[in-house]
Amino acid sequence: MKSKFDEMRDEVLYEFSVEPNKDSATLEVYLQKYPQYRDELIDLSVELFAAPREDFVPVNEGDSRGMNMAWEKLQSSLLPSDPVSELSVPENPLVTLDKKSFRSLAKKLDINILFLAMLRDKTIEVSTIPLKFIGLLAEELNISIDTLRSSLAGSSIISTSVRFKADGKPTASEQISFEDALQSCKLSDSQKEKLMSMKD
Repeated sequence: MKSKFDEMRDEVLYEFSVEPNKDSATLEVYLQKYPQYRDELIDLSVELFAAPREDFVPVNEGDSRGMNMAWEKLQSSLLPSDPVSELSVPENPLVTLDKKSFRSLAKKLDINILFLAMLRDKTIEVSTIPLKFIGLLAEELNISIDTLRSSLAGSSIISTSVRFKADGKPTASEQISFEDALQSCKLSDSQKEKLMSMKD
């Protein structure tokens, strides 16, 4: 069971992970406000800088419905013979979770929010994630394993802030393996062991 220190740390790390600007000024504010989490905040800022993503904004029901309607309109305008008319883009269910649900899911899976954020941001190469873990996550999200795998596949996304600040054309960082993610996420030894035991 997590201590109050661990729960508070997870809360602070989550708050930092969804900040629109995760620059040094924002980091400094967090370091002054939460000096007890200095190492974790610095590690998280390095991790987020190394694996940037789109600014996190939970999708509300109206936005989701609007996106689905736009996609359906596009599909209906295509000829049936057009291969793209058969495509469907599953929505990443981790992106739509609010803060409370996100933390609750991490707790149920016995992982920390950094590891779950890496899954959300497609930082972990989906082909390296054990099917047993994908199954547990799919069950918690109430979706099929295939849908979850499809939604987590693809390249990690370049952050909007990185796009504007880059001198040249920025590129998304390379994805890392499930095992590498376990080592870089400050998971406890027992959490690592449990996750490693799920390997296919």
